[in-house]
Amino acid sequence: MSDSASHRLAVFDARVPTAGTAAERRAFNDELRAACHETGAFYLTHHGIPATLCQAVLQDAESFFALPPESKAKLNIRHSKHFRGYSHMANERDWREQMHFGLELPAPHDATRSLQGPNLWPAELGDGWRATMLTFLRAAGDAGQRLLAALEPLFDLPSGYFARYAQPTPYLLMKLLHYYAPQTGSTQQGIAPHCDWSWLTLLWQQGDGLQVRTRKGEWLAVPPRADALVVNLGELLALVTANECHAVPHQVVSQASRLSIPVFINPSLSAVIAPQPTPTDENPFAHVHRVVAPCQTLAPFVFGASEWRRKGLGLWCHDAQCRTAAG
Repeated sequence: MSDSASHRLAVFDARVPTAGTAAERRAFNDELRAACHETGAFYLTHHGIPATLCQAVLQDAESFFALPPESKAKLNIRHSKHFRGYSHMANERDWREQMHFGLELPAPHDATRSLQGPNLWPAELGDGWRATMLTFLRAAGDAGQRLLAALEPLFDLPSGYFARYAQPTPYLLMKLLHYYAPQTGSTQQGIAPHCDWSWLTLLWQQGDGLQVRTRKGEWLAVPPRADALVVNLGELLALVTANECHAVPHQVVSQASRLSIPVFINPSLSAVIAPQPTPTDENPFAHVHRVVAPCQTLAPFVFGASEWRRKGLGLWCHDAQCRTAAG
């Protein structure tokens, strides 16, 4: 990756599918299909999340990361059975701290759905802070479902396809991410190249450093826009579209402290994903951390079980799964 990574992501107005003219809708569909196939990432404007809420969630993220270490330690993710809470990573692959949230739901009796449950909340920041987080999460979840519905006709999926996968409750995951400024002379990276295990991810960010890799192997810089979310397509979407949608590898190479708030739009934990045959990738690249190896053939699987493999068993990268199977 060079420092000259360009930024040429397409920008889409989320109002067009329902309010645009016929010509605008045709152009929107053609351009969105091309962006999903070639780049796997784009900007989304008029997404329905109020600007005041976007600013509030960033300010509240700053408030959280400004807490003293002992306050954040009380919320360590190890204290949660549901993989919610705070974690800190300082190694060659990850140079950041983060806080995980999901929908605030009761823990089920079914152990296979143990990823559902209550969040851990910082007592020092009060009920208003909690309300901002949950309001933003729900708003992003709604925006994600609207975008998924707009993708259905572009990839020959039946109307309501993604809504059915969201029943009875979609598994939404939100993170507050603080990328540390790199130390002088180090090789530390905010996060190494990886794909998301999601339908798609909506990202609100403050600070440069995000880069995405196109299907052709070119790295593109993704600077923040005050009027737009970033959309990254995930592995699940690639699986159900026979790789017509590009599961975009992305990384963070930042020169300064950076905040980002991704919301991962997923099916329900009980949903059964039926992967489609995936063509061979004609452009192999250096290793990217991803759950499914390129061109790996998968039988239908329960999404919650796959998510438990990643979180509960730590098999978040296909290389680890291959080594486990072999050994």
